[in-house]
Amino acid sequence: MKGDNIAKNLHFERTGRRSLRGDILLPEGSPRREPVRMLKGKTAITKEAVVVPKKGSLDKQQEEELEMIMKEVVSLKGKCIGERLKEPQKLCEKIEKFLNSVKKEGNSVELSPQELFVIKEACRSISLYYSQHKKGIKPWPLHSAFCRQIKMFDVLRK
Repeated sequence: MKGDNIAKNLHFERTGRRSLRGDILLPEGSPRREPVRMLKGKTAITKEAVVVPKKGSLDKQQEEELEMIMKEVVSLKGKCIGERLKEPQKLCEKIEKFLNSVKKEGNSVELSPQELFVIKEACRSISLYYSQHKKGIKPWPLHSAFCRQIKMFDVLRK
């Protein structure tokens, strides 16, 4: 019995998966992953995810635009985008347009890490859905993608 556990742990050590106790055992010489911070106990975000905002970097119009986008993203959460094909695509374009307009001005957007995450995750799950849909794979509820850990990317210039 004891020998079985040792054998299993050796296997985990070679593959870099979790040991039985939940320790992450990495093969020798492999790079350590970035420490991960948990958001609301579900979603993991890596350190690079947070864009440090410049105070007052958004004008009033942009703030309103952002609020509208956030409301739309939240309303989509949990709904099956198979029934709402056109809306997510429009939303994706709206988000992209908004982020690009802010980027052109060379500002960092004043978003909380959670807002930034929700917006980026919405874009990701929508575009992922489209690529799956083209291959004839059935859609899944959008919220499942919201709970997945993703590698964040910097949308905006510092």
